[in-house]
Amino acid sequence: MAGQGPFPQMNGLYGVMPPPPPFVLAYNPSLHRSRVPLPPTWVSVYGVILPIFCRMCLPNQAQWFVDLCLDGSVWCFGRGWDFFAIHAGFELGDLLMFAYQCDGLFIVSRLDVPPPFPFLDEHVVALEEVPRIEALPDFENLFNELEGVVAAIGL
Repeated sequence: MAGQGPFPQMNGLYGVMPPPPPFVLAYNPSLHRSRVPLPPTWVSVYGVILPIFCRMCLPNQAQWFVDLCLDGSVWCFGRGWDFFAIHAGFELGDLLMFAYQCDGLFIVSRLDVPPPFPFLDEHVVALEEVPRIEALPDFENLFNELEGVVAAIGL
């Protein structure tokens, strides 16, 4: 692809490249219906490691094959992207994080989806009523009884 070569990113000890950082895209169905451009700065550094045929994977492990294509001077996810976006249920304004793993595999996560479970503080749990002041023991009588016990023991 359009990268400068893998050599600046090579690890001197093992000769392997560290995983590229993920990039984020705000999804717009009218702009990204059939193609999604990859960030040019990301492609200029990491594009050399991408194959032409990529796999898009959702966090639930569902995968689609998507081709990379060149639109003018911009690399894009092309054929197959539209099916992936439809089946993934992306909507206008969704923030999508693309994390490249290896061998053309991208994990695509939607960042602005609420968790599938309610927060713990949404449900109010009924507690037992706190006893009223009148229901508390009479401390004066308890103190008098305690004095009688202490006197009987001879302390």
